[in-house]
Amino acid sequence: MAEHDPGEAAGDPSRAPAQHAPSLVRWIGMPLEVVGGLALFALMLLTVSDALLRSFANRPILGGGDYIQVILVIVVAASLPLCIAGGRAIAIEFLTARLPDVPRRLLKRLTALLCVVMLGYLAWRCAVNAREAAMFGETT
Repeated sequence: MAEHDPGEAAGDPSRAPAQHAPSLVRWIGMPLEVVGGLALFALMLLTVSDALLRSFANRPILGGGDYIQVILVIVVAASLPLCIAGGRAIAIEFLTARLPDVPRRLLKRLTALLCVVMLGYLAWRCAVNAREAAMFGETT
């Protein structure tokens, strides 16, 4: 039985999988990090501005709630794939840490495949919902 490295389960940043990621993942990840970071900053700026304008000038930002929803979607859409690709998703490993090396690696690959399938399903549903919204003339 292979000995388990305690730094791996504890989320030791020096062992982050993103450091050893293939160059394609890094090329895709870099723009996602920039877009996600800028969107998060815009979300913060819009939320604070809307709250201050609402409180002190009684003039909230028109459509502020819609803008916040759209920006939040961008933040989540950029962050979720980065977390999964980088192996930084929250995981509870008290059972898998006791497994032998081969089943543990197989379980990690199965989990990654399940994440890809779920993200694909979510993307498909978003496309279907967007098409239906366009057919009904909904706008934001």
